[in-house]
Amino acid sequence: MAVLAALAVEEHVSAALRPGADVFLLEDMAPEQLVHAVRTLASGGGVLVPAVGRQAIDGYLATRGGCDDSGLLPAVG
Repeated sequence: MAVLAALAVEEHVSAALRPGADVFLLEDMAPEQLVHAVRTLASGGGVLVPAVGRQAIDGYLATRGGCDDSGLLPAVG
């Protein structure tokens, strides 16, 4: 399922992702990005615009009660 929205408002993102949206796009995206997203969806993939991706990650972490970083690799730097 694909969702095309005017804004990446948290309530709209949640309402789209809960029932299984695979693609969440914003209407002001460049036409070539929209074409790429449709092709990705058609091949079984998923696409989230960056603002929505961050919201999805934050929401996931909130439902887990925080982040347990014990399985992560140490930062390089």
